[in-house]
Amino acid sequence: MATQRARKATASQIQRAILLLGKAGYDTVFINSNFKYLGATMAERDWTVEKWLSAKKSFELDMIMERLQNETPSEARGKSVTLISR
Repeated sequence: MATQRARKATASQIQRAILLLGKAGYDTVFINSNFKYLGATMAERDWTVEKWLSAKKSFELDMIMERLQNETPSEARGKSVTLISR
């Protein structure tokens, strides 16, 4: 079985994700504790949002954007389950 290499997130995906984060009430400059529900680790919390999104694979960013489109910030913050486990 052949494995595929995961592609890095594209610039347009990153910009769309930033837009969705802002609409959902998340900080669009710095990672904070609310991002743990989107898969951010403690070590990543001193990163900028753009750096964090740039480090994601394309499929990971798609999952984050899907979650942002389907949940309000209060719904996301009320859950203790992360979208992407590390």
